[in-house]
Amino acid sequence: MKTSYNIIWVDDDPSSTDTDQADVSDFLEEYGIRADITFVEAPVDGSIREKLEHHLTDPDLDLLLVDYHMEGLSGDQLVKVIRESDHIYLPVIFYSSSTVDDLLNAVRDAALDGVYIANRDFLINKIRDVVNSLLVKEQTVKQVRGLLMEGVSEIDTRFEEIFFRTWDDCTEIQKSGLEGYLKKIIIEKAKSAKKRCGEFPSEAAAFDEHIRSSFLTANYDTYTRWRLTNKILELVGHTPADLQTLKEFVNREDGQAPLNNLRNDYAHKSRKLLSDEHSLERCIEIRRELRSQFANIDSILGSE
Repeated sequence: MKTSYNIIWVDDDPSSTDTDQADVSDFLEEYGIRADITFVEAPVDGSIREKLEHHLTDPDLDLLLVDYHMEGLSGDQLVKVIRESDHIYLPVIFYSSSTVDDLLNAVRDAALDGVYIANRDFLINKIRDVVNSLLVKEQTVKQVRGLLMEGVSEIDTRFEEIFFRTWDDCTEIQKSGLEGYLKKIIIEKAKSAKKRCGEFPSEAAAFDEHIRSSFLTANYDTYTRWRLTNKILELVGHTPADLQTLKEFVNREDGQAPLNNLRNDYAHKSRKLLSDEHSLERCIEIRRELRSQFANIDSILGSE
């Protein structure tokens, strides 16, 4: 399951697609998906093939929209270029202001698979149909589980990046405060943590070495890393808005399940148990919350 759709749009008239691009963005946003649209203008000299081949090096393409009649390369030739790349199963939507029958015949004669046809006036309806069919496959429990595992793991690694960018700017007093805070977290762990707590470094240089080598290891879980990241940002006086979004990774006041809880559910519950709670609305909420957390982290790192 994706939080963004990587779309290439090929046409020889950029202005003619402005409204359609906005409609596609609005439609995908309804599902919590950001539309990343790359518009490729077909040059009048017919060199569209070279331009398209450059964009096809991106392994994460999700959809291709193509004006069927362009100078230098016809639509069926474009699909052959695509199929010769690594994008064997990339969905392609052809559109044309001419009759759909002509377009259908041309695609059929070229024996092209994974290709959809639309009259120019009904292009958005066709995009909705194709994307909806893709979403059915993407919103299974299995796919959402994969998205959450990947997304939360990525956020987890970004906690480390935030922490150490801020750590180097902390005063010795602030570092000492973090030392005591982390020790408190460890003490809160069950009996299995007591031995590690007794060996916990209290001298400043030793603690610095410990936190750098242990932050992103099995010594500390995601929850602990989240707590440390919040604490260090609080100590250096980061903006309340950034902190509020980060806090919602674990604690939300709007009744929605936080990402950390969802990640644990999808990691440890069976598909049968998850099926009672799994829904389109939950998929949309997961996408939006992942995007919100990543945007907030980027904002924090950008201000460091």
